[in-house]
Amino acid sequence: MNMKLNNPIQSRAKSLLSIDTPEERHELEKTRLHFAFLSGIERSMEAQNISREELAQRIGTSTGYLTELFRGTKSLNFDILAKMNIALNVDFRVEVVE
Repeated sequence: MNMKLNNPIQSRAKSLLSIDTPEERHELEKTRLHFAFLSGIERSMEAQNISREELAQRIGTSTGYLTELFRGTKSLNFDILAKMNIALNVDFRVEVVE
């Protein structure tokens, strides 16, 4: 059975998922890296039973700011990552894979 995407919702979904420009590729990669780091941070927080409020206190920021980071409305930066690294006693591993 071969179904064509004649449905306007399916067509819109397909267009949203396509990456046509370098700018779109950049945004996709930025978002992927952002959530990859935050996923690891969240796992560490859960394992250590640390709330966002407690993490915010440990790194000297507000709970609201952390919420924005986890929602993706604010971008991670190395300063925040370094503070989280210390506060959670974890180590981030970054490597180039070709």
